[in-house]
Amino acid sequence: MFKWLHHLLNPHCSHCMELEREKSVCYSCETLRTQLTEANYEKKQLLMRVLNSPFNQPAGIVKEEEDEPLKQIPAKHLPWPAMRARLEEQDRLKALELDKEKKIRAELDKENERLEKEVLGEVNHA
Repeated sequence: MFKWLHHLLNPHCSHCMELEREKSVCYSCETLRTQLTEANYEKKQLLMRVLNSPFNQPAGIVKEEEDEPLKQIPAKHLPWPAMRARLEEQDRLKALELDKEKKIRAELDKENERLEKEVLGEVNHA
């Protein structure tokens, strides 16, 4: 209730001036200030990254990477012919592994039978 009286008697006091300035700030200005602050921060971060990049270092300081072959990044979606070729290749490899295992098992079975015959033959002769 006394605001109007205070304003009439002392219209240019520092407190009233500050309140008037706060009222005059618009929403779009605040939005723009916020966006400007964010843009400045991003620019500063980008500048720091560029300045600290290994390409900026003198030649003697740059770490040399080991000569490793680049790994192929698998595609998320493969066309059907490529997928079929990949699956067929995997099946061929699995078949070769199974074939090797069968041969090894057959050899081991023959060896076991031979040893059993030797052991049984010795037991029968003794």
